[in-house]
Amino acid sequence: MNEEECRHGGPIAWCFDCKPRQDGLPRQVIVSDGGSAFHVVRDCRGMRRGQGAVVRRGGIPSDQTWMPTAEAIAQLRQPCEYCCPGGRSS
Repeated sequence: MNEEECRHGGPIAWCFDCKPRQDGLPRQVIVSDGGSAFHVVRDCRGMRRGQGAVVRRGGIPSDQTWMPTAEAIAQLRQPCEYCCPGGRSS
């Protein structure tokens, strides 16, 4: 196995488990099905605001689930501006 290959046999950059994470982010983050951001705290102000917008449009907010940070980034979700490092304070 060379330096650029992960322990799972593929390129490190493609592996959700082995890919380096952004500084300050945990291994797992919180997401909702329809959301475009990921969160590091369950009771995040940004998450509440997003779910409130869904309710105002007549929808039902989806459940919050944990996923690997690298997977959330691969899905093109953005770090929450309220609860992720470098964002606003929650």
